[in-house]
Amino acid sequence: MYVFTTFTESGYRKLASFIRRARGSVAVPIPGSLCEDARRLGPDTLRKRGVPASFARVWRPVLGLLASTNTPRVECYLGEVDFEEARYRAVEAASLIIRADVYGVADLEEWVRVFRRDAQPVRELGEFTVVDDYVKAYATLKANPGAHYTALEEVVPTPFDLLTLLALGELSRDLFGRLVEFSLRYFNDYLLRSVNLTRAYRRLVGDREYIDFLASHNIPVFK
Repeated sequence: MYVFTTFTESGYRKLASFIRRARGSVAVPIPGSLCEDARRLGPDTLRKRGVPASFARVWRPVLGLLASTNTPRVECYLGEVDFEEARYRAVEAASLIIRADVYGVADLEEWVRVFRRDAQPVRELGEFTVVDDYVKAYATLKANPGAHYTALEEVVPTPFDLLTLLALGELSRDLFGRLVEFSLRYFNDYLLRSVNLTRAYRRLVGDREYIDFLASHNIPVFK
């Protein structure tokens, strides 16, 4: 069975609780080397490994669980993450958003280039396989329409997720203008004004215009 959660602090706190209750093996999307370090040395190794603060805050509940208990049934299936590349992509996206906000310029092909990324379906690795990325959850269910899943909390796509789906040809390019508008709101009003990813996500979920937009275009929310 697939287990969907959000890449937020609250999403991973709920995941840690799920792991404690689960009867069976759980595969989580964290780099395997970080999990091994957490088991041997504790979660404080994140700082020494140069893991960005945003990733460390999200992963800490699960890595802390690995450090404090004997949990051999947890497998960390993610490969090494290139954090420098992640930073570069974030800077590129922020640059597009600032230009659109200040100058009113948004070139479709440039946004497609920046937001296109890997979206391979996630294969089942144990009794429970965790997916914390909306785009990969979407791709997984598209490739396996009968797959069973449970959601630890409501999984709503961010405007950035939708831009990725558009870049991959899963959404109509006619939606580009509206997605840019929602991306500006998400970045300026939610991400920049929130103390963490959880707060930004909750503000997005509470945006009735955005939720209505998803429903009107049959964009799934995983519950």
